[in-house]
Amino acid sequence: SEEGPCVLRRMRAVSMYTPDLDRAAALYRGLGLEPVWSSAEERNDGTHCARLGLCFPQGGTELILHDDPNRQFTELELVVEDVHEVYRQLSREPAYLWLELPH
Repeated sequence: SEEGPCVLRRMRAVSMYTPDLDRAAALYRGLGLEPVWSSAEERNDGTHCARLGLCFPQGGTELILHDDPNRQFTELELVVEDVHEVYRQLSREPAYLWLELPH
């Protein structure tokens, strides 16, 4: 197998928007996922956003639910060897959309 900074190691998390965090959380708890953390923030403009992290019974990828209306899309958090090198290589390709700069 090829090794290097652009080889995907694993998927750490999937983050999904929902307009009703409590209802979505109940659905996934009913399917066997367990809540492991939550956070909420009040923004300067008075809006409120909450996030909930859920784990599968056997571990692995985390499912993150959030109600941030400014991020109504699904995000993947992928683990690579060197995120800065991956960004340098892939940012040249217009087909890739980076939601945030690597940090």
